[in-house]
Amino acid sequence: MSPDFPSTGTARPAGAPPRPTGVSLGTLLAAPELGLTLLVPGDTDPADIVITHCAVVELEEPGTYLSGYELLLITGLGLPQTESTLDTYVGRLRESGISALGFGVEPVYREVPEPLIDACHRIGLPLVRVDRAVPFVQVTAHFAAELERLRVRGLQTVSTLARRLTAAVLRAQPERRVIEVLAAETGSRVLLREGTDVLSAGGTDPDAPLFAQADALLDAGEGMVFGVTEDGRELVARRITEEGQRAVRDTVLVLVKDHVLSEDRTGFSLAADLIRVAKGLPRSQTIALDQLMMLLLVDGVPIDPAGVERWARLVATALNAGSSRRVHTVVAVAKNGEPARPADLLWWRLALDTPFVDERAGSLRALVAEVPGTEVLRALERRGWIAGISAGYPVQEVATAVREAELLLPRAREAERSIVAGEELRSLGALIPAELSDRFAHAVLEPLLEAPDSAELIGTLYTWLLNNGGWDRAARALHLHRNAVRRQIQRVESLLGRDLEDAHARADLLFALRHHVDDGGALARARRG
Repeated sequence: MSPDFPSTGTARPAGAPPRPTGVSLGTLLAAPELGLTLLVPGDTDPADIVITHCAVVELEEPGTYLSGYELLLITGLGLPQTESTLDTYVGRLRESGISALGFGVEPVYREVPEPLIDACHRIGLPLVRVDRAVPFVQVTAHFAAELERLRVRGLQTVSTLARRLTAAVLRAQPERRVIEVLAAETGSRVLLREGTDVLSAGGTDPDAPLFAQADALLDAGEGMVFGVTEDGRELVARRITEEGQRAVRDTVLVLVKDHVLSEDRTGFSLAADLIRVAKGLPRSQTIALDQLMMLLLVDGVPIDPAGVERWARLVATALNAGSSRRVHTVVAVAKNGEPARPADLLWWRLALDTPFVDERAGSLRALVAEVPGTEVLRALERRGWIAGISAGYPVQEVATAVREAELLLPRAREAERSIVAGEELRSLGALIPAELSDRFAHAVLEPLLEAPDSAELIGTLYTWLLNNGGWDRAARALHLHRNAVRRQIQRVESLLGRDLEDAHARADLLFALRHHVDDGGALARARRG
């Protein structure tokens, strides 16, 4: 083989870019309906020759229209005739990066020309014969179907890998679990180095040469870098850092495999992100968690004042709660009644910035240093959860905080939104169960509900009350003349038998109307129905 032409084999230069995922030449050769014949094998096993496109280019200089990894299909139109020009033609095809050349016999040539076969042998370019009974479109259609099958399989692989990596990071020793899952699911060698500590899975070959190559690649590039090892395997590496002040220094993740697929790279990136999350707690918080776990496992729940004080200090440190040592609890249930999943636990840990999250009887519980902000609560509700959030309690009274949050859940379900302790004291309606509010409002509004023009009267009354009995303001809001508003309010007074100049009567009516119109009571439900 001439040294002027790059190799298509697996022994690739260290700086070569990652091979794309595509259909192997061996897969096309094995398809009986295509009837392809390999005339020149080249220097690589057909199963290892990757094809990403099928192209038909009948030009003496086709390289301009090629991007690499193609199966180039030709019939020989304009094919050079001399040995030297054929070598130049095939050599330029090789330089363009095509994976193989497919030659269709007839209508131009009855058989593949022997000089072309000889040139491909000299250059080392795989050559495939396409039978006269097989049109090029049949080859390209079969290739497209195989490529789609690979794409779907890759999506399924990534979905499974994502679920298993997420479950792994929620278990004890998350870094070790993550690399073990990544190695098993991708069939690769995976290494994680933090300082001088190394975790590995999926192989026993020496770590030092792989990390030396990974460090060299990372020093020259950013993000996820790619290389080829001395024995021809492909390597991807990434330095894991945490944004802001919590830098994880000298932490490197490496994956090595014969051929790293696109789904392998996706799983590798996800694993790196999950490891970064697992390492995201400040060291003081992590140490406090370890000490707290040992305290509970070895000594049990403390009962003496000194033990309680130490326990409270460790919990507050793990939560980064500062000197106040007061915590809030968040207890949530799914709107659709489904139990929590591992992905929910991970999301809660990140969203609420707490290591204390668990699932109990289908509900999620968390300890937090501060009441979650409005944006966090809205995001929680968008994911289908409704929560009760306790007031702040000393750490040693966390059980009371949990009970308080649980007691808020029935009201949160009725309101269809999360409720923070204390909010229910800001509104009279929040203290009264919806069923009692329905009964009260129906009793107060019954004469209006039975009137033929009830909707118009109720709308006028509610607007008038919201405008504090102001005739002109109510008329403008209703787009009516003030005298029309006055006549309707007089009719309401007559139907209800109430003096609307009385503040107590107005308060009763305003509560009843607000419950039905704004809070989703019987009238609002009837209108939605």
